[in-house]
Amino acid sequence: MADEPLELGEMSFSEWYAHTDKMAEVGFLTIARKLPSLIGQAMRMAWRASPATRRPRSCSTCSAASSPRSACWPPPAC
Repeated sequence: MADEPLELGEMSFSEWYAHTDKMAEVGFLTIARKLPSLIGQAMRMAWRASPATRRPRSCSTCSAASSPRSACWPPPAC
């Protein structure tokens, strides 16, 4: 028993480290070139997720169409 080697098996890295070698080779200019498009993509996603882009509701208090950021806030409970 003491003479048998201990078998540990193979280790595999998770998918998180799949592109580590490529990212180590990427230069500053490559990242700087892609940054404006990434910021634009983040802004578009935030704009689509914002409550102001949702369909306006009719306000019974002031009888006008109100958006979540209008003067009639919070909207009355229906």
